[in-house]
Amino acid sequence: MNVVLAGEELAGLQALRALGRSSHQVVAVLASPPKSEAAGSNVWNIAQNMGFETWTAKQVKDATLANRLRLKQVDILLNVHSLYIIHKDVLDAPRFGCFNLHPAPLPRYAGLNTIS
Repeated sequence: MNVVLAGEELAGLQALRALGRSSHQVVAVLASPPKSEAAGSNVWNIAQNMGFETWTAKQVKDATLANRLRLKQVDILLNVHSLYIIHKDVLDAPRFGCFNLHPAPLPRYAGLNTIS
C-alpha cells in the first residue's frame, strides 16, 4: 500500500516508525522542517534519516498536492497530529481515503492543546 504520512510531535514519530517497520511503501512524509540545527528528533529529521522523501507540512492546505498524490498513486493519507487543515481536493485524492488521528474527541475538543 502506498502511504503518505502528515505528522508532527511524538504521535507522528511513533506513526513514522511503525510505517518504517511495515511492508507499506512510504511515498512521502509531510512535516514541519526544524527551526534549528539542534532539533534532531523531530518528524522531518527522522523521516530523512530513514530515507523517506519529506514535503513541507503546510502543502496539505494547497489543492495542487492532490495531483501529486494521484501521480504517486497514494492509497492512504495518514494525518497524525498535523498542524494544518487539509484541503478538500487533497482529501479526495488518495485511493482509499484519509485517516485522522486527533488526541481528543472531535469536534468538541478541537485545537492544539486539547489534552490540557
